[in-house]
Amino acid sequence: LLSDPNHTEALYLNGISHLNLNRVAESVKCLERLQQTNPNYKSNLYLLLAIGYNKQRKLEGSAYLTVAIGKYDRFLEAHCYRAKVYLGLKKHQKAEEDFDAAIAIDSTKQVALVGKADCLRIKGSHRDAVKYYNLALDQQFTPMVLLKRAMVYYENSQPREALQDIT
Repeated sequence: LLSDPNHTEALYLNGISHLNLNRVAESVKCLERLQQTNPNYKSNLYLLLAIGYNKQRKLEGSAYLTVAIGKYDRFLEAHCYRAKVYLGLKKHQKAEEDFDAAIAIDSTKQVALVGKADCLRIKGSHRDAVKYYNLALDQQFTPMVLLKRAMVYYENSQPREALQDIT
């Protein structure tokens, strides 16, 4: 960076390093410079910028995700991350739409299936939520997904099923 302040790989690695060290402002500065000088460098550049902005509690993060989705229409991770941002903003319908888009890209990705199930759970669609948790468990068994399914059973007054999941 000292000899060439716009060196693509150096800016990228420097941005990631700062993010890993929780120096978010420095990370965003490097990644923004990279995005301005080479906007097509890597698709996850936009994801990293969104993470940085979200860590700073700034709304610009979701705008970068929207740009990424526009540039890379099959960018599953951007759809999932933006959906999680929407969940945090209580925009459940928009979150569900992004999880649906992610599932359309790859219906075997557990993160998309669990996200969709979480949306359905929040909306009170317990039966559909269980369906998506089951699909996620079919892809890969993880105790967290099992616990989430148990919580849906419990919230839906199905204590036997909930107990089965947690024992």
